[in-house]
Amino acid sequence: MYQFSNAWGMSDTATLSKLLASEYRHSDVFGEIQHRNEWLNFASKKSEIAGLEITDVEILMYYDSMAVITGTMTYLFGPEKINQDLRFTQIFGNYDGQWKRTAFQGTYIKTVK
Repeated sequence: MYQFSNAWGMSDTATLSKLLASEYRHSDVFGEIQHRNEWLNFASKKSEIAGLEITDVEILMYYDSMAVITGTMTYLFGPEKINQDLRFTQIFGNYDGQWKRTAFQGTYIKTVK
């Protein structure tokens, strides 16, 4: 999960592509759904994210094939460095020994200033 988050913060789509399942779905804080290629296109744009911190992580393992990860993410966004805090749920699947993210959902946990 941390490798994924770091790659996202650096717009490293080569790494992100390896870590996303083909059926990936991304539900953003505005309720929009992006499929894998749509989200990779979004992630390829120059990131305006700084100070990414992930906390309150809990991992629920289901056998050796699926993990549900919840936590909070805090970062500064855009040239104005707007603080954004959100709670997330991520689902990872084990594909022949390679963990890949299959789904993401994020929700703001306090008002963005």
